[in-house]
This record gives sequence, structure tokens and C-alpha cells, in this order.
Amino acid sequence: MPNGAITEFSLPTVTALPQGIVLAPDGNLYVSEQAANAIARLNPATGQATDFPVPTPKSNSQSGTLGPDGAIWFVERSAAKVGRMTLEGSFTEYPLAPGAFPNRIVAGPDGALWFTELRAGKLGRITTDGALTEFPISGGPVGITVGKDGQLYVVLSNAGAVDRVNLEGQVTGHWELPGAVLPLLITTGFGLDIWVTNTFGGTLYRVTPYAVGR
Repeated sequence: MPNGAITEFSLPTVTALPQGIVLAPDGNLYVSEQAANAIARLNPATGQATDFPVPTPKSNSQSGTLGPDGAIWFVERSAAKVGRMTLEGSFTEYPLAPGAFPNRIVAGPDGALWFTELRAGKLGRITTDGALTEFPISGGPVGITVGKDGQLYVVLSNAGAVDRVNLEGQVTGHWELPGAVLPLLITTGFGLDIWVTNTFGGTLYRVTPYAVGR
């Protein structure tokens, strides 16, 4: 709440291990439940929650975003798949190469979904009708966000750095994160600033991008 009050909501599975959370146009929150192998729909007005099981067992569902088609898109790390769920709970799954270990997913400004493949060393792009394109990116891609400049920013966990990538899959910028220990999550801040979490370093990084072509 804006005044700092905290309300807790229970999910159907106590050991769900909730990960990504998405606010949908129907007013509900959709939560990817890694340990429950499900997507939960939570009504914040009533607290009622319903689980929708992911079709692939032990998929290790992670992250999520609202697609331009109004569906919930998420990644299945252990199953090496990208998942799509309608707000009514109907699933479609798109396979990646075995062992790709997709990690995070965002809706891009081009109307497609973009995601990282940690172990495959790739950045994936999938359209809402399932057409997949992949781009190589080294350094262990994990977190991903869309900057206010309309480009993608990717955390490179193994390299301790951030890459900026355009919508053609080309790297247009690179920033080292000095002393980073497993950087993971990334988001936009004020202006063009990008913020990155340092998982085991107990710090945050602020990256101020330079213009393309510098």
C-alpha cells in the first residue's frame, strides 16, 4: 500500500516458491510458481488464488511478462521451453534446444518476447505466433529489461557486466560491473539509467548508458 502497510496473500501451494509476477488487464496478478510447476492467478481484491498446472512436469517455471497478445509469457528453465498461458488458463509451449536454461523474459518494443538462455549463451526472440530467432551472447545472460531508449539491456552473470542489444540482436554497448558477484536482476530507473542487483555482493549497480555510436 502507498502508506507502507503490508498485506500477505496465500498461494494454493505452501511450497510454491513464487518467482515472476505479472499484473494483467483483468485486474488479477499472475505468479509463476517454480516448485509447484504452476501459474497462480491471484485476485488482490478478494485474496482468492487458483493454480493452473504447467503441462510439462518439473518444468521449473520462472519469470513472466504480459505479452502484446494479452497472454502471460514465461520460461521453463529445466524443460528448456517458453510458455504462454491465456488468462483463462490455456497453455502453449515452445521448445528450445535441450539444456538452454532460459532465465528471464520481457515484452520487447517490437511486439515480440525476448528472453535469455543462460547455458546456451543466447538471446531469444519469439513472436506471439511462435516464430523463434536466437542471437549468440557470451558471458552468461540472465536478467533482461527494456531501456527507455527502446533497446534491450542484458545482465551477463558470468562476466560481471551488462550488454545493450538492439532489436536486430546486435550488441551496441558494454559495461563492466566492478567486483560483481553473480549479478542477476536488471530494471530501468530514472532517465536512461539502468539498475542491476549484485546477488552475493550486497550492492546495487547504476549504469548510465552512453549514446549509440560512441
